[in-house]
Amino acid sequence: MDIQGAFDTVLRNRLILRLREQGWPEHLARWAGSFMDDRSACVRYQDTITPLSPLQCGLPQGSPVSPILFLLYTEPIYRLSNPQGRFGYADDTAILCVGDTVEETAAAASRSVEEMVRWGAANGVSFDPKKTEVMHFSRSKLETAPAIRLSPTICEDLPTRYTARFPALYGAPSGPALNQSCSTAPKYGTQGQPDRGGTNRVKTGRQVSNISCRE
Repeated sequence: MDIQGAFDTVLRNRLILRLREQGWPEHLARWAGSFMDDRSACVRYQDTITPLSPLQCGLPQGSPVSPILFLLYTEPIYRLSNPQGRFGYADDTAILCVGDTVEETAAAASRSVEEMVRWGAANGVSFDPKKTEVMHFSRSKLETAPAIRLSPTICEDLPTRYTARFPALYGAPSGPALNQSCSTAPKYGTQGQPDRGGTNRVKTGRQVSNISCRE
């Protein structure tokens, strides 16, 4: 699940408040505020450069500390419901839902996504549905995949890129056994048809949900 604008959306005073709420030393919170204070930017196109304009918010792109501060800024996302199933780095977040049926996991994923969207609305953070994907895992072949939406007010369904069948989903193996299961598991497209276009068995990256379904 991709955050639109990412670093540009960080508000200085809210970042300071977040660090204080998390228990960081006061001098670090003040340093973060100073890091974001009194910044400006200009636009260059060929030989033309605009005058400097003051920035009211945002972390500087390219700074090694910006991803760390952004993670601390968005840390409350990972304390929402199902915290064990939330993972992320920088502006990418994944949600893992496990259930007895694909309908159950899809419903759980929808609730988790809606909760995250509500948090974003309250904190000035927007999510990009075009960079959000859904992945289903099941012990049996899925003919169709249940729809998951970014929120009840957005009618567009999130795209399902892959569904995959994992016979050894119960008593999940580890080590060499897990590697063998992943290398031999068939990969299916969105309608459950075998996908022969690639060699990777599991697609990772920007995903709203890795949905495990035990049937």
